[in-house]
Amino acid sequence: MKMPFADVCDRYTIVKLKQQHTKDENIIKQVKIYKDEIDTVIKDQDEVKQVKIQGLLLDLEYANKKVWDAEGSLREAIDDNLPAEEYKWRTIITKQGNKLRHMFKNMISDLVNESEFKDVKVDHGSM
Repeated sequence: MKMPFADVCDRYTIVKLKQQHTKDENIIKQVKIYKDEIDTVIKDQDEVKQVKIQGLLLDLEYANKKVWDAEGSLREAIDDNLPAEEYKWRTIITKQGNKLRHMFKNMISDLVNESEFKDVKVDHGSM
């Protein structure tokens, strides 16, 4: 089964973040593969949808960066034995980032008529 477009976009923004922290050739190849797939889908959309998708890619990248940074902060809290309250706040920030991430992915799914692949969370902390 082909990966839903919103998941391709999500993976693309994540490997772009990884690429900033590594010279791993596999990560560089993944960035290109995902970008090529995104470009293929975008070119088949009307101009308005193209602009919206490109904007949502930036939003998704922002949300994934927020999650990346928050998860790093959580690891620091654990390593530094910070008080439970500090750990709690860092967990909330991670959940907020994931909530944004899921929202942007769902908006992308709607734009490319893949609503059947929307992220639906039930009793999940990040939604």
